[in-house]
Amino acid sequence: MAAQQYVLDGRFALGDMIEQRPYGDFYQCTDQQTNQPALLFISQPTALPTPELVSRARQEIMTIAQLSPGILPVIYLNVLPDQRLFFVTVQPPGSTLTTRIGQGIMPLADAVTLMGRICEGLQVAAAKGVFHRELEPTNIHLDAAGAVYLANFGLARQVAAGIFGNPWFMAPEQVNGSDPGMPANIYSLGLVLYYVLTGIPPYVDADPNILLQRHKHDNPVPPSKARPDVQLPAGLDNVIAKAIAKDPGQRYPNYASFMQDLQALLSGARSAPAAAPAAMPATAPAAVSPGSAAAPISLTSPKNATPVAAVPQQMSQPVVTPAAPVPAEPEAEEDDGGKKSPRRRQKGGFRETLWFKKGEEAKEEAVVKADDLMKVEKGTGTISDKDKTLEDRYRDGAEDLSVDDRRKFSVRTGQTGVFQAVRVEDLKAAEQKREMAETQAAEKRKKNSLVIGIVMIILLGGAIAGGIFGANKFLYKPIFSAEPFQKMEDLLKAVKPAPKPQFAIIDKAAADLIAEGMKAVDAMKLVPAGTEGDGTSAAELIMSAQKKDDAASADSLKQLKDHFLRTALSRDFLATRTKELDLLIRLADRLTALTPENPNPVAMKFKELVLTLKKLKKDEVPADIVLALPHYPQPKFCLVPEENEEKPLFEKFKAFVTEKRIFEPNEEKFCAVTAYLKLKAATAAVKKPDKAIAKAMPALEKQMNDELVVQLDAAVKDQKWKLIRLGLEAAFQLNQQSPKGLEVLKTLEGKFPPDGLEQVDASKIQLPK
Repeated sequence: MAAQQYVLDGRFALGDMIEQRPYGDFYQCTDQQTNQPALLFISQPTALPTPELVSRARQEIMTIAQLSPGILPVIYLNVLPDQRLFFVTVQPPGSTLTTRIGQGIMPLADAVTLMGRICEGLQVAAAKGVFHRELEPTNIHLDAAGAVYLANFGLARQVAAGIFGNPWFMAPEQVNGSDPGMPANIYSLGLVLYYVLTGIPPYVDADPNILLQRHKHDNPVPPSKARPDVQLPAGLDNVIAKAIAKDPGQRYPNYASFMQDLQALLSGARSAPAAAPAAMPATAPAAVSPGSAAAPISLTSPKNATPVAAVPQQMSQPVVTPAAPVPAEPEAEEDDGGKKSPRRRQKGGFRETLWFKKGEEAKEEAVVKADDLMKVEKGTGTISDKDKTLEDRYRDGAEDLSVDDRRKFSVRTGQTGVFQAVRVEDLKAAEQKREMAETQAAEKRKKNSLVIGIVMIILLGGAIAGGIFGANKFLYKPIFSAEPFQKMEDLLKAVKPAPKPQFAIIDKAAADLIAEGMKAVDAMKLVPAGTEGDGTSAAELIMSAQKKDDAASADSLKQLKDHFLRTALSRDFLATRTKELDLLIRLADRLTALTPENPNPVAMKFKELVLTLKKLKKDEVPADIVLALPHYPQPKFCLVPEENEEKPLFEKFKAFVTEKRIFEPNEEKFCAVTAYLKLKAATAAVKKPDKAIAKAMPALEKQMNDELVVQLDAAVKDQKWKLIRLGLEAAFQLNQQSPKGLEVLKTLEGKFPPDGLEQVDASKIQLPK
C-alpha cells in the first residue's frame, strides 16, 4: 500500500524533514497548485511563545515576502490551530554562507561584493520598516551566479527569557532584550564579514551565556592578528571595529557608509567615512490584533490562477475537506384551499369518483389527517367535523352534510339515498378500533425512536472518539511527532533561573583587587572551575581591576597580567590539567583578551589548539605540547643561613648532610650547600678554628659530594628539570669546574626546556588532525 500523503491547507503536500533549527523545522513539500517543489517551515513554540510575537512575525514576513533583490520569496503564510506559524518559500538556490566558508575563506574582493549584495537586501527590507532578527551565515543563501538571498525574516531563537537571536552574531542591544534595528544589523554584518575573511567567529565559547557577556563587554582579536597568515589590508581592522562598536551610536549610520569604507579598502584608497545619506522613508507595518484569527495568505499566484485578497475569517484547519453538495428541494404545489380537485382544475375535467380521489387528492388529505392524528395522539384536541374527510363525516352522521356531499358519497361507495350498505354504529366501532391501533402504533414508534436515538448517539460518540484516535495515530502523529513536544516539556520542567555570569565583577579598590589576583595566580586558581564565577579567580580579579581604570595601579596590573600569562602557559600548570578541555578553553579565551590589541602569539596558538581538540572530540592535550612550554616560576636556589658563628653553622651543615638535603631546599628554603659555603667563610675568619669541627669536616664534605652526584644522576634519569637546574647550580657553586656538572651539561645539550615564554616558537606547535 502506498504511504499516505499529508496536505496542509489543501495545497502543500508534506515531504521529509530536512533540517531542525532552534526556532523551527524545515520540510520538503510540493505546491499542488503549480506542481513545483518548495520549502515549508513550521515554528517551534519557544521561538514565538505568545500570540503577540506570532502576529509580529506574521506581519514582518508578509511585508517582505515579495521584495527584491536579495530576499528569498515567501509564497504562502498561515498559522496552525496550536498557534505555530508556518510559511512556504521557494526552494533556496545554492548553499548557505556557512557551507561556503567551510570550503575556505573568501578573498577580500569577493567578500566586499558579498557584503554589498547583503546590504541591498537589508536596505529593501529597512525601507519597509523590517530588520532581520537573526542575521547570520545560515540565513544567507548563495547561488551559482553569486546572487544573495536572505531568508527567515521575523524569526530568531530564544537564547534566554526575552532575549532572541544567534548568540554568535547578535548585537549587545539584543542581549539586553531590545528589538534589532539598523545598528544591530550593521553589528551582525561586521561579525559576518570577520567570519568570512578569517574563517573563525569573532567570539568563541561553548557556553551561550558567556558569548552574550562577551558581546557586551569584550572586543575580539582584530582580524589581522587572528589570521596573520592572510594578507588583509591595514584599514580592515578599523572598519570592522567601527561596525561592531558596543555603542550603537558609534557604528556606521547606514549600510551605504559601511559599503563606502569597504570599497575604499578594496581600491586601496582609505578615506574618512562619508556623511550619512538621508534615510529612506520606512513604511510601518500594519498592526495585527493578536487576539483575532487571521486568514491564510497566499503571497504569490500560481499560473492561470486569480489572486485572492486576505479576508478576516475563522482560523482554517491544516487539512480541508470539501462539503458535499446539498440537493435542491422540490417546489411546493400551489394550494387552492381544497375547493377543487387537481383533476377538476384541468381543462375538460369530468365527474370525480372515489378512485380518482384516492389517487389525486391524497396529497391534500394526507397533510390534514396527519395533523389531526397528532392532536388526538397528544391529547391536545379532537377532529372537528369540518376538518374530517367526506367519508368520515358521512359515517359519523354529521349534520352539516349537504345534498351534494351525499350525492358524491353515494357515487364513491355504491350507496344511494334509498339504503345504506353499512350501519353508522358499525362504522363508529370500527373507527374506534382503528384509532386505538394507531395510538398503540404511535407509542411503539416513540419507543423505537428513543431507542434508535440512544443507539445513534452511542455510535456517533464512538465514531468521534475513533476519528480522534485515528487522526492522532495515523494522521497528525507521523507529521507532527510528539517527540519534540516531549523534549520541550522535559526542558521546561528542568528550567532553572538563569545562571550567574561565569566571570563575576567585584567592586573593590584596584590595589586590593591586584593583590588578591597575585595570590590567586600563586594558588593557580586562574579561572572559575565551573560555569558560575564567584569573583575569586585571577581572571575575574583582573577584569574587575581593569574596570576601575586606575592609573596609579597600571604598572601593578601589568605585572599581574604577565604573572597570569606565564603561569597559565607553563608546564607546572598544564601538566595536571591536560584533560580539563572546557576549563582550558575558558582560560585560552581570557589569555587572548588580556591584551586584545597585541595578543601573545603563544596564547593565540594555545587557543587554536584547544578549540581544535574540542572540535575533533579529543579529550586530552598532547604531552609534547606541554613539554614545549617552560617551567614557571623558575626554581630558586637555597637561602644562605643567617648564623655567623662557626659552631651553629657546623651543626646546621651536619644536619642537612645527615638528612641528605644537599641542594633541594627544605620548608625553610635552606640546604647543605649554602650552609657549607657559609661555614667555610666563617672558619676562615676565625683565628683559632675548632679542632673537633676541623676533624669532622673532611668526612662530611665527601658525604655531601657523593650524595650530590647520586641526586643529580637521579634527576637526569627522571628528567626532573627543576632539580637538574638546582643540582647544576650546587655543583658549580662548590667547584666552578665541577666534572659532574660539565658531564651533565654535555649529556643534556639541546634538551633543556625553554627558560621563559619568550623562547617558545608558536609556529612550531603542531595542531592535531
